[in-house]
Amino acid sequence: MNDQAAVPSPQEAGGASLPAAFTLERLGDGRYRAPNVPSAHRQVVFGGQLLGQLALAAEDTAGRPARTVQALFARPGSVTEETTFATEIVHDGRTTGSVTARAEQRGRTLCVGQVLLDSGDPDVIRHARAMPAVPGPDEAEPVDAEPGSRLRLVGGRAVLSAEHTGPAELHAWARFPCAPDGDAGTHRALLCWYTDGLLIGTAMRPHRLGQEMAHETVSTGVLTHMITFHEECDTREWLLITQTSTYAGNGRCHGTGAVFTAAGTLVASFAQDGMIRAFPGGTPRGDTRTAM
Repeated sequence: MNDQAAVPSPQEAGGASLPAAFTLERLGDGRYRAPNVPSAHRQVVFGGQLLGQLALAAEDTAGRPARTVQALFARPGSVTEETTFATEIVHDGRTTGSVTARAEQRGRTLCVGQVLLDSGDPDVIRHARAMPAVPGPDEAEPVDAEPGSRLRLVGGRAVLSAEHTGPAELHAWARFPCAPDGDAGTHRALLCWYTDGLLIGTAMRPHRLGQEMAHETVSTGVLTHMITFHEECDTREWLLITQTSTYAGNGRCHGTGAVFTAAGTLVASFAQDGMIRAFPGGTPRGDTRTAM
């Protein structure tokens, strides 16, 4: 976290790297600013970026680690516009606290988050979901990934194609070699990144609609996303992101997922509501407008 004048604007920087995007600048009175990670495909701020930034802003405001982030996405943001964050403490208890956090561009709200923060307590009971038996990262196929990260799909890039239908589940291995050493907050923020972008594609797998068709022949968008951090983890190491779509219909989809270390430790759980609908008026392929 930096005080003012440390982070260049997106216009000055021409976009930001993953570590830079998760280095928030303090503006005072619970307000922050951060640059956006540019997109090679669409000039829209990625939801996984905003989710991580909401967590970081809340952590800095409350002075304790985020446990759960719940975000509602109201409208898309532009990667070329300055993004600011406003926070407010709702509760500051002995071991837990809560903060509301809002991302804005030009005074308009992009998303609103509720963040539960806590310092942890000794175990009374303990159990965790087991990691599914899937091929490891060395057997998964590398696919295009955000610079500074690595992404490999179990079953290869075909799982994102409309030509290959399958069950509404998807497994991916991800890591972030760019992650700083010893900064647990940034590791939590990075962990958000790949939990956001694959659940809608997972929902489309059984229906001859591949993720490659999103924003091209079908209009899609994330409406809500929640992630709970169970354990600290090193995002420089391989993490398995497993996801399942539990429902699709009425122009919506819902999915859940979990993140495991390569050794099988459950480190996070997440859930998402998305929108999948036809473009209005039969909009032709390649429309660049957003679903919202």
